Amino acid sequence: MKRREFIKSGAFAAAISILPKPLLAASAPDKPNILLIMVDDLGYLDLSCQGAKDIKTPNIDQLAASGIRFTAGYVTAPQCGPSRAGLMTGMSQSRFAYKSNEDQSGLPPKDYVQTLPEQLKSKGYATGMIGKWHIGSVHTEKKAFVSLPGNAPWERGFDYVLKMDGGGGHYFPYRQAGIEWMVTRKREPRLQLKADADSAPRYLDDLPGDTYLTDCFSDYGVKFVTRHKDQPWFLFLSYNAPHTPCIAKADKLEKFAHIKNKQRRILAAMMDSVDEGVAQVLKALKDTGQEKNTIVWFLSDNGGPTAKNGSRNDPFSGLKGDMHEGGIRVPFMVSWPGTIDAGKVAGKPVISLDILPTSLAAAGKTSLPAVHEGKNLLPWMKDKADYPDRQMAWSWRNVSAIRVGALKETRNSREVKSVDGKTVPKHVFSNLDENPKELEEKALKDPEQKQMLSSCLNNWLLQIEADQKKVAPLLRRP
Repeated sequence: MKRREFIKSGAFAAAISILPKPLLAASAPDKPNILLIMVDDLGYLDLSCQGAKDIKTPNIDQLAASGIRFTAGYVTAPQCGPSRAGLMTGMSQSRFAYKSNEDQSGLPPKDYVQTLPEQLKSKGYATGMIGKWHIGSVHTEKKAFVSLPGNAPWERGFDYVLKMDGGGGHYFPYRQAGIEWMVTRKREPRLQLKADADSAPRYLDDLPGDTYLTDCFSDYGVKFVTRHKDQPWFLFLSYNAPHTPCIAKADKLEKFAHIKNKQRRILAAMMDSVDEGVAQVLKALKDTGQEKNTIVWFLSDNGGPTAKNGSRNDPFSGLKGDMHEGGIRVPFMVSWPGTIDAGKVAGKPVISLDILPTSLAAAGKTSLPAVHEGKNLLPWMKDKADYPDRQMAWSWRNVSAIRVGALKETRNSREVKSVDGKTVPKHVFSNLDENPKELEEKALKDPEQKQMLSSCLNNWLLQIEADQKKVAPLLRRP
């Protein structure tokens, strides 16, 4: 893949068109399957293909080697729920006031924005969601994580759903200790299933006591891709690992006994289960002849919460909840054997918003509603077009950031520490090519560059406020 200039001079602030945007759909006669694998709270340096020396993830490494590994892959928020809402809608969740896990009103109705599975379903795809959903979930006095009306996955485009309750759940939910852990937190320990033909979801009561969530999700993922081998499908395989509570299987812990740090050892063991699960699903694709007709995306929903689960975001500063790079830059890769060249490492910035338009283009959709903000990367990934000019902006709670080319302004709520212990200011301007840690001593000095960034970010935030006012009457408040 040729390296091209990321951004042309002066082309950093293009407005969203009111007309549908052309997608330049794939020319392949068959619609490709789309497998979207998301992990939870994984740090930037928590895969061996990302440079980790203590954690081994050979199967995820092979996935990265079979396509493109993005070294500047981003999500839309440094927290689970908002990040996932942005992923599924292909628009910044801030536009519909999904400000955080705690401050949100769920997704707008379908006539305002259709999710990725809703649009793929209209193109004849079978759609499945397995694992963590955590979109439009609110707390009540009697129960945690109740879905707002119209926000359950089977209400937003997924025909087949196997899901856990809420955010981070116990990894052995059918053991007595797991049941007690969940019930104490007002959580439903049982998994919930809605198969394609079911009129309503039901709880699974018959799973073995030693059911380990990661393995369970992988097993159901294998069954889904095998069952739908004769039709195009979309599967959102959403692991909750390595989110807290950090619990690994005994044999995996023994495998990583050489890691002295207990938290890091557990994380490595948890990711070993994820890595094996990814291998099983990819093997099912190969065994059923679907390997070359399946796009596979892999990413984390936000940066690692280092002190909580032993994750590492090196070389970046900050963590989950921060607008510094460590909170929003994540492991991110895509593979499509035979269509996308293998063995590519791309430094161009991409964001989870790009998954929706790119996947829809591959599925044959020739135009995209203007409400979606991501870029169709397919022509660029196939080396048939230049990288699209763009800016990226973020807002979450009361913090925000913008990236234009390699330049970034970060407005965080607190100072953070770099990996080498230096204090990183909460408000900093950086050239990420020269200052990826966002250190104060290497901060941008050029007043014109700083003014450009602040002006772009302020204008974007004004757009966000205006959009929130438009969407507010459509939302179902908790």
